Amino acid sequence: MTNNDNPYADCMCLAARRFTRLITQTYDNALKESGLKITQFSVLCALEAAEQTRAPLSFVADALDMDPSSLTRSLNTLERGGFIVVGHGEDRRQRFGVLTAAGSDALAIAKTGWLRAQNLVGDKLGGENFDALKIELESASKAFRTI
Repeated sequence: MTNNDNPYADCMCLAARRFTRLITQTYDNALKESGLKITQFSVLCALEAAEQTRAPLSFVADALDMDPSSLTRSLNTLERGGFIVVGHGEDRRQRFGVLTAAGSDALAIAKTGWLRAQNLVGDKLGGENFDALKIELESASKAFRTI
C-alpha cells in the first residue's frame, strides 16, 4: 500500500485529484462553445432535473454532493452570467434557483459538447473500463457519504 521511496506516491487523494483535473479539462474543452464549465453545467442540469420552476438549492447541493460554499460560488457565477436567478422563499433561509432563457439555451448547446466529452472519455478508457470505473466511483462515493 505504501512506497518506501515516496510515502505519498500511493496517496488515493492525489491520484483522484490528478485524474479529476484531466477529466475536468476534457469536459471544459468540449463545453467551451456554450460558455459553461463542467461544474456550472452540472448545476444547471441539477436545476433542470428538479422539474420545478423554482428548484430548492438544497436539492441541487444534495444532488451534486456539494458543500454550501462551493455551490454558492457556482451560483454566483451563473447568476452574474444571466444563466439563473436565485431567489428566497417566504422563509429567507429557503433559497431557490430558476433557470433563465439564457441558461436553457447555454445548457442545450452544452449538452452537445458534454456528449462529445463523454464519448471521448469512453474511447480513452474503453467501454468496459468506463462502465466499471463509473460503478466503482459511485460505490466509493456512497461509502464516504456515511462518514
